[in-house]
Amino acid sequence: MDHPQQDYTHYNFDEKYDLDRVPYWFFGAGHTAPGYPHKPLFEWVWVNHCNRGFRYAADKLSLPYSLGLDFRSYHGYELIRCGLPSEKVKKERTPKFRDGMKPILEDFDALWAQAKEELMGYYRELKAFDVENASWFELELLVERLLALDKRMWEIHMYFNCGPGAAYGLFEELCRETLGLDDKHPLFLKLLAGVEHKGTEVDRKLFNLSQRIKELGLVEELSGREKASELFPKLEKSENGRQWLKELNAFLWEDGWRSNLFFEYETSWIEDPTPGIVTLRQFMKTDTFGPDELRPRLEKERKEAEAEILSRVQPEQRDWFKTLMNIAQKYSFQNEDHQYYCEAYCYALTRYLLLKIADRMVAAGTLDDAEDIFFLVPEEIHKGLADPETYRLQHNVNSHKLQWEENKKMVPPPFIGTVSIEEAGRLLFEGREPLLTKVSIGEVVPPKPELKADLVGLCGCSGVAEGTARVVMAPEYLDAVQPGDILVAPSTSGPWTAVFSLLKGVVIDRGGTLSHAAIVGREYGIPVVANVMEGTTKIKSGQRIKVDGNVGAVYILD
Repeated sequence: MDHPQQDYTHYNFDEKYDLDRVPYWFFGAGHTAPGYPHKPLFEWVWVNHCNRGFRYAADKLSLPYSLGLDFRSYHGYELIRCGLPSEKVKKERTPKFRDGMKPILEDFDALWAQAKEELMGYYRELKAFDVENASWFELELLVERLLALDKRMWEIHMYFNCGPGAAYGLFEELCRETLGLDDKHPLFLKLLAGVEHKGTEVDRKLFNLSQRIKELGLVEELSGREKASELFPKLEKSENGRQWLKELNAFLWEDGWRSNLFFEYETSWIEDPTPGIVTLRQFMKTDTFGPDELRPRLEKERKEAEAEILSRVQPEQRDWFKTLMNIAQKYSFQNEDHQYYCEAYCYALTRYLLLKIADRMVAAGTLDDAEDIFFLVPEEIHKGLADPETYRLQHNVNSHKLQWEENKKMVPPPFIGTVSIEEAGRLLFEGREPLLTKVSIGEVVPPKPELKADLVGLCGCSGVAEGTARVVMAPEYLDAVQPGDILVAPSTSGPWTAVFSLLKGVVIDRGGTLSHAAIVGREYGIPVVANVMEGTTKIKSGQRIKVDGNVGAVYILD
């Protein structure tokens, strides 16, 4: 071991026992990139509630092929494997699976609307909580409420991932067996485009705010690289500036509960709107909102694809095909919906309230800095709130910070196991978890020597484009993107969306056909090649490249 782990959680990886009956664990770089380990509080919440959410969904749906993903903490980084049921459990669950899926197949829209309203109800209630005038015991109860919300959020998240995801898998399997096409085929991909989702709705609001900058004559003020704290005092000096800030603040209070890093209690747009300003500056570079321009064509192509596929299916199979196709289409944008209603909103609001609690703990001398609360685990926070004028938590914070700083220096092994990495990969994907196969990791890409390509990957969106490569490793560097560029990135998420209106194409190292880049690429009608693994290391900014989304190939032209 590089250095001892602290016991933030009982989910700490133990090589002796965690490899005793499980032969592999993969490093989850998508959630904890090297150099970015979780802080103690988020790590505790993540491994406890995310693990539970998968178990909840697998049990409620009676999934016969998976117990859900399983996570361990490795010095603040994520290790992951897929739990596979025994033959006995498979036999018990298989006859129950259809009944478990029945609500999803018959009434998905109503179920999802109910779940969204449940979450938004919690958020509205918590946003109204008066932290400043609450008693210390009421603050303890608030912390418990936030933890309960996170637990419930993960139940909802995983139920609406695993259920519709199972339907998506069944539909793809039927298409493969009956029609000879999978979800990388251009016809299949047309089924998944031209659908409104929450991500598009919020991006449209941001685009409209960017156009208001032009209407109010504020382009010069907002075209620089100033942070919000430097920019806003200048805007306050003019009537138009104050009007625009009023509109921005209204947007932020409703939709600003998000950050550039979804998997940590990271500074949100509510606290510091600077990332939002960067997004608005990107939208200012265009006069049209791409998804709205393309929507009529994409909807027409989607309906034509639906009709073509159903026409090739035997009449007795059409109803079942149509049912699965409907849920598969809804699942194709579920990743964008749940990021808004689940992780982004929940984490941003939790951070917002915890900082208010921490401000009071600082005033009482329990903590030195409000940000220190994120270096405590729930038991330590409760201890401090029990008698804040007596207890001091600085020792706990300092000890955890030292460990976290050490964790930042290490690069976790990509794989820990007692079997070959190939066998481990087979076991990981045997559970058919869509978050792995379709979203975050993506399916294994077979060699394609006949393409003579520099990189091969998955077809995320059809089409061919040539342009200048722009390698961007994190959303804070998106201001480097210029119109006509081809984006090359490790992966993308919500904060990256604004630049898609400027791009000719996208290449990502990791991700599947339902990754953010693929979903948004289809809405903007640009070719996307996903899961190329080494795009950000092989391609340099400024090089001319060609992206062929029809076959999943990338060519470096110079």
